[in-house]
Amino acid sequence: MWMSTFEDGSNELSGTVVEEALTEGQQSKNLKKSLAELFRIPGIRYTFDLTDHSCDDAKYVCAKFNKGPNAEVEKDYLDYHFKAVPTEEVLTGCTEITDCRVFERYPQRLPCMDNSNRISLHGETYKLSMCSSCTCNNAILSCMFESCQPTTCRNPMGFPGDCCRVCPYNVTVNQVTPVLPGSQSIQEGRAENDLSVNLDVLYANTRETTSVAGQGLWKSSMWMSSQEDGAVQLPGTLVEQVLTQGQQSQDLKKRSFFSRNFNINDIRYQVDMSDLTCDEARYLCAKFMKGDNPEVQKSFLEFHFEARPSEDVLTGCSPIEDCKGIPTSLSGSKIAGLLRIGMKVVRGSDWKWGGQDGSPPGEGRIVSELRSNGWITVQWDSTGRRDAYRMGADDKYDLKLVDPASLDGSVRLANGDDEFRGGAIPHEGSGL
Repeated sequence: MWMSTFEDGSNELSGTVVEEALTEGQQSKNLKKSLAELFRIPGIRYTFDLTDHSCDDAKYVCAKFNKGPNAEVEKDYLDYHFKAVPTEEVLTGCTEITDCRVFERYPQRLPCMDNSNRISLHGETYKLSMCSSCTCNNAILSCMFESCQPTTCRNPMGFPGDCCRVCPYNVTVNQVTPVLPGSQSIQEGRAENDLSVNLDVLYANTRETTSVAGQGLWKSSMWMSSQEDGAVQLPGTLVEQVLTQGQQSQDLKKRSFFSRNFNINDIRYQVDMSDLTCDEARYLCAKFMKGDNPEVQKSFLEFHFEARPSEDVLTGCSPIEDCKGIPTSLSGSKIAGLLRIGMKVVRGSDWKWGGQDGSPPGEGRIVSELRSNGWITVQWDSTGRRDAYRMGADDKYDLKLVDPASLDGSVRLANGDDEFRGGAIPHEGSGL
């Protein structure tokens, strides 16, 4: 037996074919010849699967009647002849199914009821409370509950539609320090001095202090100063905003009650020292502030930024440990008493001795101590001759040094004047 879409049973629906539908008793039912010419086998049980088919597919139930494959007749010495007339097709017959129904394994779209006896329809979602919502799915009510982080501030804020109360963004700065890591230096007279600066910000870790996240949160200006408090901003050194966009948006994360440091590292600061000296550019200073137009992550919260005990703590300065001066040839009374044998000299501003130093003018070497009368002896490299020259006599200075470093000190040009700083040994008779 099988189910078919067509009246002639020409297509057998999958899952409906049963090769032998008769029980053993039904298979052995006797056929008794009668005037009715009708042989009937009642009570045949036929079970089939229509999971993959619809009522439009299963329109007919069909059967094929045939001789048993191993028939045993009562008188086994007689032959058993079985045939179909006029053709084999008469062995198959189909009957139309007049009652086919759609079977629902489980009822669908049933409503739900919660503990407060509220009825909700299938597919409906509603807020059970400010922090929970429920959805009905065929008589099953599923609810989601939102958990909130504990707040530490005194007056947490609540907003319509939001479950959790939150604290406004709050940062209080206590100290700012620019740090020059590694061995970095600046050079007098050099236009481009590139520094990599770390900015250390010490903030107050209180109940009101929060983490801060967003865009454009911070601003920092930097300059060079001659004063430790940064009160004097050297001309041409101020950069109003030294932070990149990424550094401006760096999150401040309050990790614990012991966390007080916020660091912005590798800030690029370029200073022009063309018109500045090391005596002037003694300190690198920075001011740390809230960004001009900060966009915090939760835009509905305020961003409080303050300094304690005063606004002065937002500015910090660190000494420049390595500033290189400009070497220059020295002359005049500033070095007269510091000369010693072996130093190299050339003719100076008061020279009046023609070509004694060679042609063209060359270098010479001091071969005597400075005498009390202000004269000193030099031997010239090009001619080999020795002559005495004024280094204070008559208030005249015929010579100047070729190599200021030979004074064992740091020599540099400041404000256009020659200077000497170091530990040279004064000579007898120099008046020092």
